[in-house]
Amino acid sequence: MGTGNAAVKIFEKFRTHPAIQQIEAEAAAEILKGRKEAATRIAQAQKRAEKVVSDLRAKVDAVKDEIKALGAARKVLLRKLHDAEAAVWDENAKIEREISAAKRELLNCYDPAIDEAISYIRERRAIIERSGFSSDTEMPDPRTGGTKKVTRSNYAELIKALEHCRNAVVELEEMKLQPAVDLDRIGALKAIPGYKNDGR
Repeated sequence: MGTGNAAVKIFEKFRTHPAIQQIEAEAAAEILKGRKEAATRIAQAQKRAEKVVSDLRAKVDAVKDEIKALGAARKVLLRKLHDAEAAVWDENAKIEREISAAKRELLNCYDPAIDEAISYIRERRAIIERSGFSSDTEMPDPRTGGTKKVTRSNYAELIKALEHCRNAVVELEEMKLQPAVDLDRIGALKAIPGYKNDGR
């Protein structure tokens, strides 16, 4: 116990020595200096961060304002587009109504010769379709001095005649919308190539 107390007294006396106190004071001052420098760096960094963030935030806000402006401009353009398209639709509808009215007027008073020609050609077409793709003809037979039956294919002529009939009906229907009737043209359409008026 006596030795321990003596050691404590020596240590306390050692700590109170001016040299030791000076060393401790210098160490404490160095630590304080370092802490102050660290605190200063933090404050400076925070200040820079505030400025940078503020500048960036201003840029973000500016972009947002531009987006809002573009959105408003887009709405204006969409409205203009809608109005322009509506005007086109309205004008087209008006023109279509005028055309339909004019067509009805033409279809109410066209020359009866057109319908007569259409009926004639349709009847002729029905006869041609029933005539078949071949025909039998009596030809002289030199070997016997008599006659012989010869079968002739008329496929090409039949197809040509049917095509003429189809096209003629289409043209005659369109002729109803023409201001004047062309009787010469009607006569030409009734002349079916390769077939007589009786369909043979």
